[in-house]
Amino acid sequence: SRFAPETWTRIGEHHFEQNELPQAIDAYQRVLAFRDSPYFDKALYKLAWTYYRNDQYDDAIARFRQLIEYSDERAAKTGQAGSDLRAEAIQYLAISLQEEDWDGDGLPDTDAGFQRVLSNVSGEKAYDVEILRAVADIFFDNAKYQEAIDTIRHLLATFPNHPENPELHARMVTAYERLQQFDRAFAERDNLAQSYGPDSAWYAANRNKPKALDAARELMEDALIQAATYHHSRAQQLRADAQKGDAAAEDEAIRSYRLAAVAYENYLKQFPKSENAYELNFFYAECLYYSFRFLEAANQYGVVRDSRLGDKYKEPAAFSAILAHEKSVRKLIADGRLPTKPSLTGADTSEFERTEVADEDNDGTVREIEPEPIQEPVVDLIGAMETYIGADLKGPEDKGRLPTIAYKTGEIYFDYKHFDEARKWFSWLIKKYPKEQVAGYAAGKIIETYRQAHDWENMAAWAAIIEEAGLEAGADDIARLKTGALFKKAEKLLDAERWDEAAAEFIRLVDENPGNRYADAALNNAAVAYEKSRRFESATNTYERLYRTYPDSVHAENALYRVGINAERFYDFEKAIGTLMQLVQQYPKSENRAEALFSAAVLQEQTQDYREAAQNYERYAQLFPEREDTPDTFYRAGRVYEKLGDTRNQIRIYETFIRQYGNDPKHNGLVVESIAKMAEIFDKQGRQRDAVRTWQRVIDEFNRRGMQPGTFEARYPAEAQFRLIELEFDQYKALKLRGSVKQQGKTIQEMQRRLKDLQRRYAEVIPYKSFDWTLAAFYRLGHIYQLFAEALYDAPIPESFTPEEEDVYRTTLEDIALPIEDEAVKSYEVAIEKAREFKVTNEWTKRIVQALNKYKPSDYPLFKEEKRLPAEMPMTPQRLVAIPEPPPPAEEITVDDEEGGAEDAPAPEEDSK
Repeated sequence: SRFAPETWTRIGEHHFEQNELPQAIDAYQRVLAFRDSPYFDKALYKLAWTYYRNDQYDDAIARFRQLIEYSDERAAKTGQAGSDLRAEAIQYLAISLQEEDWDGDGLPDTDAGFQRVLSNVSGEKAYDVEILRAVADIFFDNAKYQEAIDTIRHLLATFPNHPENPELHARMVTAYERLQQFDRAFAERDNLAQSYGPDSAWYAANRNKPKALDAARELMEDALIQAATYHHSRAQQLRADAQKGDAAAEDEAIRSYRLAAVAYENYLKQFPKSENAYELNFFYAECLYYSFRFLEAANQYGVVRDSRLGDKYKEPAAFSAILAHEKSVRKLIADGRLPTKPSLTGADTSEFERTEVADEDNDGTVREIEPEPIQEPVVDLIGAMETYIGADLKGPEDKGRLPTIAYKTGEIYFDYKHFDEARKWFSWLIKKYPKEQVAGYAAGKIIETYRQAHDWENMAAWAAIIEEAGLEAGADDIARLKTGALFKKAEKLLDAERWDEAAAEFIRLVDENPGNRYADAALNNAAVAYEKSRRFESATNTYERLYRTYPDSVHAENALYRVGINAERFYDFEKAIGTLMQLVQQYPKSENRAEALFSAAVLQEQTQDYREAAQNYERYAQLFPEREDTPDTFYRAGRVYEKLGDTRNQIRIYETFIRQYGNDPKHNGLVVESIAKMAEIFDKQGRQRDAVRTWQRVIDEFNRRGMQPGTFEARYPAEAQFRLIELEFDQYKALKLRGSVKQQGKTIQEMQRRLKDLQRRYAEVIPYKSFDWTLAAFYRLGHIYQLFAEALYDAPIPESFTPEEEDVYRTTLEDIALPIEDEAVKSYEVAIEKAREFKVTNEWTKRIVQALNKYKPSDYPLFKEEKRLPAEMPMTPQRLVAIPEPPPPAEEITVDDEEGGAEDAPAPEEDSK
């Protein structure tokens, strides 16, 4: 029936009003079968609303969504408005989502709030933005600020170009403020201020929506001002805390000034014609200054100073521009990008110029002073000063600010030798402000310009100005400058290398003016001139006069040092040592103290005063522990104790060296050498167990420190390895063939076994690539074959043998010995070839040649000597070839005669190394 939709709708209304919600739901659902009925959207809305009333939130949300989509579909088809109930559906869908207790237990659900919103509104539907905005408004209105913030943040991320985003963003800032999370509020305000400007994607997407753009612009302007003033105020407070001693506050203050500067800069770019622009521009400059962006600050101060928008900040901006340029210039000087000048670094040069040594000549010739180029940053600084002066500005609290700036302007020109400009400014200052103290300073600078130009006439004229200015720099100072001229005259002779004349002038200056303030410097220069002309005795006498007459002079300790050096030069070692040690004792802060002590110790060592030398090397290490040469100098004490034969102190030095300096890899070589030296001491003292232990320590330390073969230091583990093997070699060498055939056979077998072992062990020396000990190992590899062959040749014939048996036995031994002897020769020849390849000669090459001469006298005559490089040269790994694999020893001999064994014999003298 056509009346059915209306009828069921009215039935539903009746049940709804009677709070009979299930019956109402049933009635409304029946209407949905009539989609084209005018009651369809009303029944659908009421069904969703009834579900909401009945706490069936999922069903309510679904029906509200169905109504929204029905309305949008109808509007799309007809071109007219959809359902009148669409806005209410959006609103009540949002209300359903913000409800906290869906399960009816009287408590908020675990997924209540933004989490529930996120679960039900994905953002995939176009109308989801309306739902989210409605939810955000409800959260905000119900003081659920965190949920509102989360929802808005989700909205901005999901729909980044929605026209109403700036207002939403502003509401999020307000929500943070309501939560009293002010830092986050201002952070979001910064974000708002930067997110909707002309360069943003949002702006591009909404360029045809002037209302949205105007609203955003208004919000951004307020946000930028708020952000800038917040960061600026916070920076000022942090700076005040830092000035009270809070170290952590300083960095945070700088950071806040930088944030404020960014906000001010963005504001001025976007709103240059705002009524706030003038004042905020000054604040912008201030923040740049206090965030150490001095050059940018100077430029912005200049903008405010020259602005026609106001004059409130004209003087402070003009003065601050000078300060900012000064800071920028000083930073460039500190970075080495500008030359250092007193006027630029803040050095106090306002007093009358008091040079330590005047540099005028008294020949009456006025000289031209070449101006130095003034770099652009300094030109800008001068420009800022001249602009301040030209505007005739007055400091509100410092009435002397303008005269001081004028003086500083002239001072910069003075430092760059632009004397005409400097005099112009100094003269203007004296004329304009004669009562100011800086006027007197300016007069002193003018005098100095004429002094440097040797213009004595003008210098005298300006002396009167000094007096009128009230400076206490009259006759005494002029006399000092004239005395300085005498010094300079002598100095010019020194520069011209006219040594004798220069020395005579310096001595005359001292003799004629004993109270002269330059006397000690003059004596020093006279001595230097005598040294240059090789008049060392006169130089020494002058240096002695200097440190005796002026013991407190800054030159006294150097004079004492030079006396010692010159005494050494003339072989007066006793005087040299005494003088150098006097310097060490009397001048503990002398820069020559270390060199003096070291030189004295060296001289004591050279004059064989070993005990004193060693003690002074040790003293050097105590007094100068941080010097780079201290470890080597301390080690040198051990070598001197070695010359004394004082093994106890020698070992003490070595162990102390290892303990104090051994952790530094650059001393690895001396550490290993120290251990090797101790092993040598133990060996010479017959303490074989200690020697063996220490040789092994040499090897272990070399390997532990990762030291490389082929280096100079590799000789120590190579020697240690060789010495350890030599103990086994001595046992091998002691074996002799004696007794019966069976006894001799056992000895031969023992020699074969030991030969194999010695081949392997001596080969372990080779990888260290040390010339001396590689050749020693090569020699031994041949020598062990030679000893084996000689033992066979020298074997006694058992007494029980008949002459025929003797011949057979002798022939058998010779047949065995010959190939062994050949192997000895081959090993020797390999060794001698390596020695010749590396041009090395030492005791081992001589032994090798002696051994080869025995077998091949014509090829290896004993008188033949070849030029060799020093054996100490480290072996380069690229040129060192691997040792040839030694051939296997002769076949073992087995005999069944009488029992016997090897007999030990003392090692020959030749091999007792």
